[in-house]
Amino acid sequence: MSEKQLTTGEIMEDIVNSYKTTTISKFSNINFMDQNAYKNWLAQLYYLVEHSVPMLKKAFPVCQNATIKDAYSHHIEEELGHDLLAKNDLKNLDGSSVSQFERLIETENLYKIGFESIDFDPASFVGYIMALEFTAAWCYPPILDELKSVYGEGAIQFIHEHAVADQDHIDIMLELCENMTAQEFQNTEVILDRSFNAVWALLDRFQVRDMRQERAA
Repeated sequence: MSEKQLTTGEIMEDIVNSYKTTTISKFSNINFMDQNAYKNWLAQLYYLVEHSVPMLKKAFPVCQNATIKDAYSHHIEEELGHDLLAKNDLKNLDGSSVSQFERLIETENLYKIGFESIDFDPASFVGYIMALEFTAAWCYPPILDELKSVYGEGAIQFIHEHAVADQDHIDIMLELCENMTAQEFQNTEVILDRSFNAVWALLDRFQVRDMRQERAA
């Protein structure tokens, strides 16, 4: 009896999971119980996610894949206001503002990949989305309860939202891979790899830098 042939969604899931161990390892080395490290993480999330809706609005009209185009349209509605979750978490924590923390070059490098992916192949933007949402789905649930006990529910809304919602989003993204052409799939894999490597660079920055430092005067 011949083995069951994997679907393209299952193939992509295997590819994505090849990044899982390293992502979780790098994330787990960050001490988010250090309040200043957590605050800086929230600031970087804001700087990152403020571009999500503009990216989706850029990708939607130029995407030739009807199924993916429709998914981008729905994702715009889901992403609205997510940047404000991080901003409000900072405010609720101790009155801090995003402007107190510099936009790290690693953060900028990451969201630039999202914009570049749309110019490269609008369907490949799925790879950028998957890198962010799989990272959240893998890394946020294990720290959610501890963050809540230390900082309070009002200061963890971004993490809570993405620990829960992204569990569903990753299934949707994998389903989109079932509707890709061979070239779209290949291009998505390229962007996925670039995106995970950029995520890793950001996680590494939090380990080698004194993240208690705020924006220089």
